[in-house]
Amino acid sequence: MDYGVLNALLSVGEPYELRPMDLRERLLLTSGGTSNVLNRLVKAGLLTRQQDASDGRSSWVRLSDTGLHLAEEVVASWTQAQRDFFRDVPADASRTASDALRQILVCLGDLEPPVPQRAGVPVATDGRPCRDAS
Repeated sequence: MDYGVLNALLSVGEPYELRPMDLRERLLLTSGGTSNVLNRLVKAGLLTRQQDASDGRSSWVRLSDTGLHLAEEVVASWTQAQRDFFRDVPADASRTASDALRQILVCLGDLEPPVPQRAGVPVATDGRPCRDAS
């Protein structure tokens, strides 16, 4: 599960942070399980915690520089392992299978996790508040 947390934070982009509740929802963990994983990763120096300035009951969890470096290394290694494993599968077959699996997941109700918010304002994947389209 440690990798799941690091990967989830990496996937949202800079500043690589989410609320523990957002991580819990993305990774389907209990609140206790989330706390255990986060505490372990903070102790290992891979994450930092910061109190939410607008809500003292909440906090943000962010990849540290060490955590970011490790997450990027693991993703690169995992991507290469997948390439090696599937190297003999023709690109068209791979694309067709991927599209079919995506369609199945959507039919089963798989959607993107909720957009994280800071102080009630949606946060873009780069961590900046989303701007109104108006």
